[in-house]
Amino acid sequence: MDTIATRFESIARNSPDSIAVQDHQRSISYRELLRRAHALSARLTQGERRGSEPVLICLPHSVEMIVAVVAVLLSNKFFIGADPNTPPKRLEALCRISGTSLIVVNTSSAGTIHCFGGTASIVNMETAISNAAQPIHCLDELAPASLQFTSGTTGEPKAVARRHRDFLRRVDFETDSENLSSTDSFCLMYRVGFSAASNDVFLALLNGATLQIYDFELYGVAGISSWILDRQITRLHLPVEVYRQWLDSLSEGDFFPCIKQIIPSGKQMVRDYQNAWRYLSADCTFVSRYASTETGMVSRHVISRQNQPSEDPVPVGYPLEESNIRVLDENLCPLKDGDIGEIMISGHNFTGRYWDTATFSSALDRRDYDNPAPASHMTGDFGYFNDQG
Repeated sequence: MDTIATRFESIARNSPDSIAVQDHQRSISYRELLRRAHALSARLTQGERRGSEPVLICLPHSVEMIVAVVAVLLSNKFFIGADPNTPPKRLEALCRISGTSLIVVNTSSAGTIHCFGGTASIVNMETAISNAAQPIHCLDELAPASLQFTSGTTGEPKAVARRHRDFLRRVDFETDSENLSSTDSFCLMYRVGFSAASNDVFLALLNGATLQIYDFELYGVAGISSWILDRQITRLHLPVEVYRQWLDSLSEGDFFPCIKQIIPSGKQMVRDYQNAWRYLSADCTFVSRYASTETGMVSRHVISRQNQPSEDPVPVGYPLEESNIRVLDENLCPLKDGDIGEIMISGHNFTGRYWDTATFSSALDRRDYDNPAPASHMTGDFGYFNDQG
């Protein structure tokens, strides 16, 4: 069965000396990433902890976070990413809602976990044994790979399960449509606690490419340009607000020939991206897309110098394969092109429900998460169709 774990191991064994991950202090090869992930996985599966379960990873935005993500997946478990600066109240909610009883930390983040008084078992990855036994792989493509949480701005955060199959289909689609390869250098600016980050991680590692971690909180806008050139970033994925700040910081003569694609995300794009063309190579493209924590990416619109939208906001394109987008009125009836209504998503690439620990724990009810019928989700967002999507 094709899963993230089995595919990553194949990549790592075929390209052991290639650089897998690099942050501001260090880099590690695919061989070293696999070795360290195996070591941590042995700790995560000690004793009776050999079944599928959620694991909270509370680590800085660094190489260590990626090691832990891979280790969790090699262990037949699924991860929840959290930054050590996450407020204790939210950390407590992540553990309670997910039902996790296993947390990965390092020495610097261990104090964060103790602050909220959790009773989970804590594994310090810095003490993981080096001569580890082979881990137990997940062989179920419909098993959860990650729990990703909504912001909780309207109340308590909700968890959404993203399955191995969901991530792998996304990786395969973007690899084929964007001609990604092991020679690419991927930006990881989002922290792993955000749903946008997981796709960047797997796009890089499952292509045998290099994942380049940028810590915006430490280095800000001022460090982005030199970092792009130094690390030869080819795929730049960053929040819309950060993209605009970076664009405003550029001067005449700045040029970034290495960038092949820019994906500003998190908010709707407007055509101010056009101000960037003079800093980029002729074949660089922008991507406008629609995604949510609940559904993942469901549409995309590729913008080149020869194919530019004529109005704001920039369209988010047409539905991807196995996704369907409808615009509905208040009576849930489809609207004609040009009329604004609520966006409804349906498809096979998401579960269509929020995480419920009690339901997932039941072998009988778990089939609801594996239902082959298409799921649907009312997004709460409003939009309309035009001739560009």
